[in-house]
Amino acid sequence: MRSCRQPIDVLYHFSLSTVARQGALGVSTSHGSESSAAQLDSALGSEIWRSAFETSGRNSGDATMAAMSVATAFADGLRNETSVPSSSILVRRRPQNLPTYLLTLFSADRKAHWAFADMAGKTYIDWLQHCDREDFEANMRVDEEHGIQRLIEDLEPDVGLIDEVLAERARVHFAEHLPPTIRGREPFSPIDCFEELYGSMLGQAREKHLRDAFKVLYGNGLIDDNCVGGNWMDRTITWIGS
Repeated sequence: MRSCRQPIDVLYHFSLSTVARQGALGVSTSHGSESSAAQLDSALGSEIWRSAFETSGRNSGDATMAAMSVATAFADGLRNETSVPSSSILVRRRPQNLPTYLLTLFSADRKAHWAFADMAGKTYIDWLQHCDREDFEANMRVDEEHGIQRLIEDLEPDVGLIDEVLAERARVHFAEHLPPTIRGREPFSPIDCFEELYGSMLGQAREKHLRDAFKVLYGNGLIDDNCVGGNWMDRTITWIGS
């Protein structure tokens, strides 16, 4: 993972869809199950994947949930073996779809993980615009095929509007999520616990959304740092509210 001179960051792509498909087949009695099981044993080790899929349900999404637990266990194992911290982002093909893969960063640099989360949030905006544009173009094609003439032309997806909607979602999320997450905690630096702070919006919200939420907490007299400045995430913050 690293050289003697300079640490090496590794971005690991774990295909949840492949493991979900192979894992469900590997514990079944259908044709090809032995081959799937052997492939997973070779890639992951039998102990990591078998228990997750043997106890998994058979409903839609259960195999993906099992694959997520396998991916987490695999990343934890690598982290323990190498002593290199890791952080992970779930990736979907479409907003309504189950996760397709888990993207895990292994790095000894705390700021690399912080930047990884922020960059994922920036990419999320572009991805939403791409999805909206695909829907827009598909609807336009359907109308053209049926000879429908629009009285008012639809507008293409606006990244600025998408950004505003996401910022509002983040504001509501952090207003609800941060106080119970921080209250009662020992003094902390946000960079050391950013995954907990982002919560379910990890990979969607950005650093600016998180910092704005902390500024609101400071304005309400709940924390002791105004979170101003480029190094705010490195400073020690204390909950002083009731």
